[in-house]
Amino acid sequence: MNTSITRPTRNAPTPGPWIAHTLPDGTLEILGAEALPVAVTCFYRDGTQHANAKLIAAAPALFKALDQLQSTPNDPRAHRAALDAIKLAGGEV
Repeated sequence: MNTSITRPTRNAPTPGPWIAHTLPDGTLEILGAEALPVAVTCFYRDGTQHANAKLIAAAPALFKALDQLQSTPNDPRAHRAALDAIKLAGGEV
């Protein structure tokens, strides 16, 4: 059974790391590695806007960690990278 991931050669995502940046009007935008906008979050009264922005900004780290974990499932470093990416997505870093 072949479980390898085929990666696209075009239309690759914007390179990471991504960061959440607050604009003067309070809107949160996600910036890619070259400080170009990747996404903008909507305002929610319950405060989930910041959590959403952190989750979106963590996407490159999450992808990289899952790819590493899939490639080397028995490597403790891959598990550590996955745990670190989860913390980043949850806003703990």
